Amino acid sequence: RMLDLHMVPPVVARKIDRSDGAMIYWIENIKPWDIKKPPVGPEPKWSQQASRMKMFDQLIANIDRNAGNMLYDDDWHLFLIDHSRAFIERKDLKGTAVPTRIDKALWTRMEALTKESLQAGLGEWLSAKEIDALLVRRDRMREAIKKSVAANGADNVFF
Repeated sequence: RMLDLHMVPPVVARKIDRSDGAMIYWIENIKPWDIKKPPVGPEPKWSQQASRMKMFDQLIANIDRNAGNMLYDDDWHLFLIDHSRAFIERKDLKGTAVPTRIDKALWTRMEALTKESLQAGLGEWLSAKEIDALLVRRDRMREAIKKSVAANGADNVFF
């Protein structure tokens, strides 16, 4: 919600019979990603969603993005599930896909993240080290984006 991404189903933490759990919004009429025949939705929206997914995965250090956790519906909305191996203390971007283009609006929201805003929004679930690592990854993304803009021009990097 902090990033206004609209690609991750809402999740609500719940305690049932002294056990921690989560209630996750069920998405009707979705299709799984097929590695052998990847879906290709209408452009440019489909490529933009793929870029946003890659940006998000770099920020949260999601090293486990695979066909089993990418879903889409009949209107070609991409949904991202299962972030159980993300939000870790890792500070590099290795193991995540590099976006070819950058969603300017999403990047602006990522740049606006602060330790204080992340602590307020995610502190119940993330440690201080995990939040610090997220900010380091964001800064490394910034360096990569600056290099790409210098080499290719802003119009060819941002959408």
